[in-house]
Amino acid sequence: MLIDMLHGVIMAWTKASTWKKSAKWKRLIKQLQSHLIIQRNRRESIMRQSSADIAQLLQNDQLQKALDRVKQLYKDKCLLAAYDQMEHFCGCIATNLPLFISKQSTLEVLPDDVSEAVSSLVFAASRCGELPELNLIRNLFRKRFGCKFEVANVELFKENLVNSKMKQNLCIGSIPDDVKLKLIKEIAEEHNLQPGFQDFEQKISSKCQKVGS
Repeated sequence: MLIDMLHGVIMAWTKASTWKKSAKWKRLIKQLQSHLIIQRNRRESIMRQSSADIAQLLQNDQLQKALDRVKQLYKDKCLLAAYDQMEHFCGCIATNLPLFISKQSTLEVLPDDVSEAVSSLVFAASRCGELPELNLIRNLFRKRFGCKFEVANVELFKENLVNSKMKQNLCIGSIPDDVKLKLIKEIAEEHNLQPGFQDFEQKISSKCQKVGS
């Protein structure tokens, strides 16, 4: 009788503890998703203004300044894409919460898409200081899967499981000339610009080559 009572108390305590952990995860993910919306809207606003500024520079035939601004616009576009990826990974983790709460689950038994989601958010946390919730989630993952797992994904060691597109979007080095040219042309078309020179593409290409040299 006493054993049954103790067992019932332990089960109730375990259930309450699990519920608290689940609630904590859900709250953090929801907060991150809300903050992602805010940051996405802010970034889109910045990009619209940047596009208008570049269009004005093109209209004034200030190609070098336009190319300089296009670099930042490209980085903003990549960051926006990374935000969309983070939103997707948040959904993946929310759907698989029992795997993170269960003490029996390990990194090795997680489905591939879940492992990728965890790894990618840990990596993103080290690159996106504007999203403090990411660091809180990163800390939870470190406690759950260990420091070695965290370091491997933050430093992109060989065993990392970070999504390849996420790496590209958050680790931007030099921007290819054809990418800058494509963006310039898109902005010109978007703003219905009629450049005051016939060799528009050739002139921009020449500028790109000079910048790259």
